[in-house]
Amino acid sequence: MLPKLFLKWLYTLLRPTLLRRLLSSSLGTSLGSIVAGIGKSKLLRSYIERLLNYMRQKLTEAWKARVRAMSEKVGGDGCSSSPNLFYKPCCDAHDVAYRTGLDVDSKPVTRAKADKDFLRCMRKAGKTPILGRTILPVVYYLAVRMFGRKQWKGK
Repeated sequence: MLPKLFLKWLYTLLRPTLLRRLLSSSLGTSLGSIVAGIGKSKLLRSYIERLLNYMRQKLTEAWKARVRAMSEKVGGDGCSSSPNLFYKPCCDAHDVAYRTGLDVDSKPVTRAKADKDFLRCMRKAGKTPILGRTILPVVYYLAVRMFGRKQWKGK
């Protein structure tokens, strides 16, 4: 575990503006720029990378839990008749959008936007470069674009 003194110092260093940017939707880009801007201290850089990776993991887990709860609330069925593989959170978020017309953040969404978000999420969640991040996401995306019109209950 990181020493308390270091965490206090890190908090004062990052303060609200950088923390807000860190917690934004472009989390990966922000993390990279913050770590790159730290300088040449390998130990400090190592501590910060560990802390930021931990924060990213916790945010991802919280997002998945929120999506799972919302999907259960609207009667989501995961990836329907397709295998869930490692895309279950993406399928749940897609189910929420299709059944309510809102994304996970309760913002109105069109069917095309919901499907594009679904594809983007699946590409991030894929485990293998070619099959998991390219081929399967495109197959699932094309399936929902071609056959999902009747299931859309959004506004």
